[in-house]
Amino acid sequence: MGVYLNIDVSEYWCPNEECSDYGKKGKGNVVLKEEYGKKEQRLFRCKTCGHCFSETRGTIFFNLVTPKEEVLRTLAMSANRRFAHLKIRDF
Repeated sequence: MGVYLNIDVSEYWCPNEECSDYGKKGKGNVVLKEEYGKKEQRLFRCKTCGHCFSETRGTIFFNLVTPKEEVLRTLAMSANRRFAHLKIRDF
């Protein structure tokens, strides 16, 4: 397990729609439960309802098999190609 004493959890919120703190950031209800896996993925727990969720829940990286860096690199290349295409077209 990694060291995670100073993790800022204020930007995370409970994704459980049945929780009274659903979608509310900075309520103090989200705590770091543990880190797991080879890349020490963070697992959070809502103190209000007890629901556990991954830090990537609700993102394009949730359940991703492809390395995150590869996805980011591909997205950056796509954006650069689109930009280059627009510049060439306008020329």
